[in-house]
Amino acid sequence: MAYFSEDAGTVFLEYVSTETTEEGIAGEIGTVAGIYRNGVIGGWDVDSLEVTVLDSDEFPVGSYYIESQWIDELDSGEITQEEFLQRLTSSRVIRRRASNWLRNLRFLNA
Repeated sequence: MAYFSEDAGTVFLEYVSTETTEEGIAGEIGTVAGIYRNGVIGGWDVDSLEVTVLDSDEFPVGSYYIESQWIDELDSGEITQEEFLQRLTSSRVIRRRASNWLRNLRFLNA
């Protein structure tokens, strides 16, 4: 299940994650970032994407955001893919009642 809205230049996405492995989590985040990137470079005039991850009970367990400026900087070569991922990783917040999904985010701390 996912919820999507846009307000004042910010896109809000909430989705239920069923991923429990590092590879699955990375793939999920990559999919969201890739779709957002495609929209931004395709002319979607928004400032940022704010993502809330929900557990199977639809309880918020974490969040992260992506700035459109990061996409522009990545595509122009001002920042590397690694720098982009570092910004994305730094933006995340893990809620107290973290599910397995968020416990497995340890690989993003590297």
